[in-house]
Amino acid sequence: NTVCLRLSMFPLTCEATTMAVVSYLILGLPWVWGFILGFVLGAVSPAVVVPSMLLLHKEGYGLEQGIPTLLMAACSVDDIIAITCFTTCLGIAFSTGTVWLNVLRGPLEVLGGAITGVALGYFLRYFPSRDQRNLVLKRSFLLLGLAMFALFGCNVAGIPGAGGLCSLVLTFVAGIGWGNAKAPVEAVVERFWHVFQPLLFGLIGAEVIITSLEVTTVFLGIAALFIALTVRLLITFVVVLRAGFNLKEKVFITLAWMPKATVQVYLSSLTNRPSFLLCLYLLLGPSRYFRQV
Repeated sequence: NTVCLRLSMFPLTCEATTMAVVSYLILGLPWVWGFILGFVLGAVSPAVVVPSMLLLHKEGYGLEQGIPTLLMAACSVDDIIAITCFTTCLGIAFSTGTVWLNVLRGPLEVLGGAITGVALGYFLRYFPSRDQRNLVLKRSFLLLGLAMFALFGCNVAGIPGAGGLCSLVLTFVAGIGWGNAKAPVEAVVERFWHVFQPLLFGLIGAEVIITSLEVTTVFLGIAALFIALTVRLLITFVVVLRAGFNLKEKVFITLAWMPKATVQVYLSSLTNRPSFLLCLYLLLGPSRYFRQV
């Protein structure tokens, strides 16, 4: 339990802080925006980690030490912390009310998303009932539909930070309630994932504006990312030093704790700017970026 908490907290906060400092010194980014960028880039992407860990779990690797379970659990907590800190910093950057209201906005959004996710998850546990026909298909479509409803509904309601967490929690709660019966639902969702995964990353790439790239700023941005990731790798290795893993397992956990993908796109889209513009603000440079803002 302590390893899971350490793994989900320390690498994220250290990478975000390092990115904020480096972006301030190298790129001239204000401190608030530096931490926004840091928490965007610091989150681990479950779209990369979870499928890989599920595959290793099926193959029987790391089961004795519980490595796949550890990484999947820590990944969820890591994203919750990243979303909370991100929405808090974003509220400060675009503050329109009191300081305390802006500071509390992030935690309140996370709390609201978690409570709504638990409620929807319990709803899926008992509806549709187990005696209905085509139960697997009904559960699958309701699961996907409610997850999309939570994501888009929270954006419409003005609490975008709660949507992703609500989707995560409702699937987690529903899966626990279904027990072994969740395996067929997982298979259906996996088929949908194979269809939408290329579209997801294709749409991410479509937002990159090649003509706006500046060579100098690109190299500075790569340097900033390299420094932040190096700090993350070192902190991750230190975190698992006395957790009962051998050297190979420690190296594996350290490298498995690097992936960046869909979380970065989701969080950066909450600024109402193109996702790649915020995630890699460094591609445009400080002066051009803030003229657009």
